[in-house]
Amino acid sequence: MGLWDTLFRAMKTYPEKNDAGENHAFEISNVFLSSKAIARFIGRCPGVKITRVRRMFALDDDVHVEFELDNDRYRVWEPFGDNSRLWIGPAEGQHRFESIDHIQRYVMEHWPGPVSWGLARLISLFRSRTL
Repeated sequence: MGLWDTLFRAMKTYPEKNDAGENHAFEISNVFLSSKAIARFIGRCPGVKITRVRRMFALDDDVHVEFELDNDRYRVWEPFGDNSRLWIGPAEGQHRFESIDHIQRYVMEHWPGPVSWGLARLISLFRSRTL
């Protein structure tokens, strides 16, 4: 798969369901360059309020972003600090399953973000000139 396909395909999500079959959390591929980029993307989801973004070079902190939606707290976490996926789910305890579904739907429908889209357009200009 080339860079073009990577930038323009829809974001695949990996849902985590509880015993009742409800979507508890989900994972996405870790294609982001920084915690700030993750926060920008998630922050565009309607109703999301970013509450904390991991500082650059804070290598001891596996939580990239914390945010609120419908008065519940969520986090974007990179398990083990070096993983190919990011986990998006509740920061603690109970939450609204509809909120996780809302975030997951947003991720699937709005990837690629504007920066990735612009980069892909730029690459396509160079690609068309070399063919």
